[in-house]
Order: sequence, then structure tokens, then C-alpha cells
Amino acid sequence: VGAVAGAVVSPPSVAEAAGGSCPALYVLGVQGTDQSSSSASTTTDSGMLGAVMSPLLSMAASTVQRAYVPYPASFGGATASKSDASFQQSSQVAVDRTVAMTKQVAAKCPDTKFAYTGYSQGAYAISTFLQKVGQGQGPIPAERVAAGALLGDPTRPEGAGPFPGTSETRPSP
Repeated sequence: VGAVAGAVVSPPSVAEAAGGSCPALYVLGVQGTDQSSSSASTTTDSGMLGAVMSPLLSMAASTVQRAYVPYPASFGGATASKSDASFQQSSQVAVDRTVAMTKQVAAKCPDTKFAYTGYSQGAYAISTFLQKVGQGQGPIPAERVAAGALLGDPTRPEGAGPFPGTSETRPSP
């Protein structure tokens, strides 16, 4: 649970999104700046990530489920949402909610793997989240993470190739 401008922001429930059965893969997506809000739907495909997730769901049938992480998606009132949350505050809400939503799904579905994706400010939040998971400080062990995709990531090192830290031009199997 994060705090933004003095208000407590509680995590949304993903129980409805997970439905009655557990998928093989559960994808959590964090939209970019001004593409979400604290009260945004967890299941409505919109924004940059909607263009990615909607086709994925239609191809994967019941083996994949997804939810979007609602958060202020702002940087100090300079967005249509008019949230006063700074970039850092907004991103931290996204990280905190990603942790909470992951815990909910992981508790309900102990064999489900996770994938995380973020765009722009959402990529920053997912990068932060995945770093914590990789350091053993996340809500699930790193072995439960099947994939991470950061689009328009502000943490990406200048001049980095498609897969930073490797010389690969496409992902290994």
C-alpha cells in the first residue's frame, strides 16, 4: 500500500481477474504516464499495453490471464489525470500494487508463472519490481518469473542492445 499526497492507496483485487481457474501464465502490466489512474480497470485493454495484451489473450485462450496495475501514472500534475503525485511517488504506488497483486494471484495459484510488462513510467516501476525479485526481496521467488518486458524503459542504459547485459539480438529459448 502506497501513499500519494497524503491519501492511502489500497491495492485492487485481482481475484475477479483470475477467475475460477489458475492459468499457466499470469501477466501484470503497468501502463505509461497518463495511460492509467488509481481507479483504472484491471481488465480493460487500453493504451500501449492494450495493443500488446489483447492479441496475446486471443491467441493464448485460457492458458494466460492478465491484469493491469492501476496507479496515478503522473509526474506532479503535468498530466491529464491532474494527480499531484511526483514521478517517484506514482512509480512507487505502481511497484506496491504490483507486489500486492502478485501476492494475491500467487496465493490463489501456487503453480502459476508470472510475466511482467511496463511501458514508459510503467517500465520504470516493473524494472524496480523485477530487480527486487531478482535480489530475493520480492513477493515470489525469481523462478516463478517467466518473462519481463520493458517498453520505453527510462532505466535502460544508453547504447544498450536489445537485451542489456548480453550480445544477443533475440531472446534465448
